Amino acid sequence: MGWGGGWTALLCGALVGAAAGAPRIPAPTPAVTAPAAPAPAPAAGLTGLGRVASAAARVGPTLGTPVPAPVPAQVPAPAAPAPDAGPGVGEAPWVPPPPPAVVMPSPPPAVVPAVAGPPPAGGTWAVVVGIDDYPGGGSDLRSAVNDAVDVDAALAGQGVPAANRLVLRDGQATAGAIRAAVDWLAARAGPDALAVFFFSGHVRKLGPSAEALVGADGDVLVDAELADRLRAVAARQAWIAIAGCYAGGFTEVLAPGRVLTAAAPADALAYESSLYGRSYLVQFMVREAMIEGRAPGSVQAAFDYANQQLARRHPDRLLVQFDQLGAALRLRPLAEAAAALAPPPTAPATPPPRRCLLLILCGGSGI
Repeated sequence: MGWGGGWTALLCGALVGAAAGAPRIPAPTPAVTAPAAPAPAPAAGLTGLGRVASAAARVGPTLGTPVPAPVPAQVPAPAAPAPDAGPGVGEAPWVPPPPPAVVMPSPPPAVVPAVAGPPPAGGTWAVVVGIDDYPGGGSDLRSAVNDAVDVDAALAGQGVPAANRLVLRDGQATAGAIRAAVDWLAARAGPDALAVFFFSGHVRKLGPSAEALVGADGDVLVDAELADRLRAVAARQAWIAIAGCYAGGFTEVLAPGRVLTAAAPADALAYESSLYGRSYLVQFMVREAMIEGRAPGSVQAAFDYANQQLARRHPDRLLVQFDQLGAALRLRPLAEAAAALAPPPTAPATPPPRRCLLLILCGGSGI
């Protein structure tokens, strides 16, 4: 779908087609043609190479495929010698060949840290995925990578260290790399941690209650498998956000302590905006609410702000959210969040100063 009216359909498997994980159908076998009937005897005067060429033009190789007659090689006449130019008499000047075309490299393969490593820890751990570049030329997006950049910036602004944020963009985000990234998240985020999984890209509808994330290689990660992998994440709090069509159908990932934010209900499309250069979810909930500080307190506050703005400016682009936490979900590391919410320590009361009265009694005889 085009960009008319300032928007374009976003993140739907229907736009990806066979490149997005649809069954690949092999190319049809070339038709077998029956051998041509024997040709009549060549006309008088057709001898030598001409007769062979005529037969080859009528009957091809084993399957009878017509093939063109061979064309005699044309030998160019020798060029006249160039004027005497000193060394290399009679030779044309050497012209260097043109430089090879410059081919822009594709994004480097994803380097997902090994699952084996330090034991799970506290703090905030995040996997952020954004895919614009899909196989073929008709399914590319324009704003998913921008979405990932903004979510990563919002996490950094909340004090999440770079070592705790794994970002996959375009060719780095194959379906296999996304699986490995979720496994990395499960290996790092301990019970006292906050886990974040964000995806912006194509989502494919597989059935009435089945959806799948589409990787940069066209392979898919089905919602049930994503839920199984996220089930291994021990963090008691998690924010899962999907900026894609049918994102509200990923309710399998929910569990106590988790919040799922979706760019569209389970049966609806989502959109990216040429006006903002982002999805509507990220423009209002992440960029404006979190990064620009218009509602930075929690995920719930950012969601409320986003839907208030969307209801006023784009009422057909409302977000949906499923909240099984029951409390404010803050993206900053939990220890820091708790310290920020704790009342400031009070200084111990200072006892009043003691006052002493010195009495001096003197005794003596009178005069």
